[in-house]
Amino acid sequence: MIGDRKRDDNKSGYRNISIKKTRTGATRYLIYVGYHGEKHTATRTNLADALVAREKIRSKYWPDYAEYREQKPLNGEGSK
Repeated sequence: MIGDRKRDDNKSGYRNISIKKTRTGATRYLIYVGYHGEKHTATRTNLADALVAREKIRSKYWPDYAEYREQKPLNGEGSK
């Protein structure tokens, strides 16, 4: 199904997390979760913190996300 797989240009290997470089060259992980037209974002300095923040955002703003993914599993989540 469209939208259920990781994008080809995904560098982090995880859905809803992208890698950005600052002007100073530091790496930042941008978390972006959209649900019912609302955008929820956060930025972290390492991937482990970004994964935790993504799950917190999902559980706060999209409490039934786990049930949604059981119905529509992702192919290759974190398989990078």
